[in-house]
Amino acid sequence: MKTSKLHLLAIAFFIGLSIVGCKKSDSTDNSLAGNDAVVAQDAESQDAQADNVDQSVDNITDALESNDFSAVKSATVGGPTIVVASSNGKAQNDTTLQAFPKSITLTFATDTTINGEKFKQTGTIIIYVERSKSVGPWKSCLKRSISISPNTPFKTENDSASFSVYGTRTMTRKEIKISPIITTPAQYLAATSLRMAVLDSIKANFTFTVTCGTFTKSFTRVVNKTRQALAHFEKLTNGLIWHQALLKDTLIFKGSVTGVNLMDSAYSRVITDSKPITFTRCAALAPIISSGELVVTRNTPNGTKTATITYSPDGCKTHVAITNDKGKTKEFDRKANRQYKKWW
Repeated sequence: MKTSKLHLLAIAFFIGLSIVGCKKSDSTDNSLAGNDAVVAQDAESQDAQADNVDQSVDNITDALESNDFSAVKSATVGGPTIVVASSNGKAQNDTTLQAFPKSITLTFATDTTINGEKFKQTGTIIIYVERSKSVGPWKSCLKRSISISPNTPFKTENDSASFSVYGTRTMTRKEIKISPIITTPAQYLAATSLRMAVLDSIKANFTFTVTCGTFTKSFTRVVNKTRQALAHFEKLTNGLIWHQALLKDTLIFKGSVTGVNLMDSAYSRVITDSKPITFTRCAALAPIISSGELVVTRNTPNGTKTATITYSPDGCKTHVAITNDKGKTKEFDRKANRQYKKWW
């Protein structure tokens, strides 16, 4: 197993901590001079934190799966202590136990240095993995459940700030489709391209707490969405080796997020069903949101406010237009495109 994959967990969690500001305010002004834009960007920051949790745990599970779920001593790689157990509860520390379902327990009790600064990490994350079937040489149709107890939340902290999270998240692989279907060596040799479509159902309920100095706030996030990943593969000129055609890759999201934000306001973020959020790559292979519409609703002291966010491509940037319920619009480019998140 590669050490770097395990370190991604600590790094991604800290990135999540760093992107949310310590002080937020909810103006009662109806103008779009910045308040709705800030709310939209805050909501994206919260989504990024939650996505970091998902992606980081998926990364570490991927690393274990690539090593046949063989447990690795934490002293070897740094980071959490990892215990893998099969369905009979017996600890798995080699490749002899391949039974499913499996539980993977990550226990953090370490000091980590990032960019020269020391951070303490504590808590326990349990990953439950089930497998239903395999499709070709690709990963199985898996169900992954992440559980973090409020009694032992995952927490990263230094002298002045901390970020903690607890809750549950379940990703269920609904289907994998390969086209064209290859069942014989002759079909394999004749094929020049392949298309793989993966459909996942994602449900999550996490509570995050951010502390910066004397400021402490929590927000909750309840997710019910689907993710469709479309990957394209093309055969190299020698006719034997396949490579992924990244420019053709697509991620499509539908669904909703509800919760309470850092301003203690109830909110919802609903993707318009006919206009799903679609991630593609620009010519430089950077991930951008190429299309989609999101309706954000939140409670304020002046009542409920609604804003519609539309996304469109602008070269290798995502152009964002926010229109509030008064008809006022603000437009800007997304400053930082997040990682193109896929899980095959």
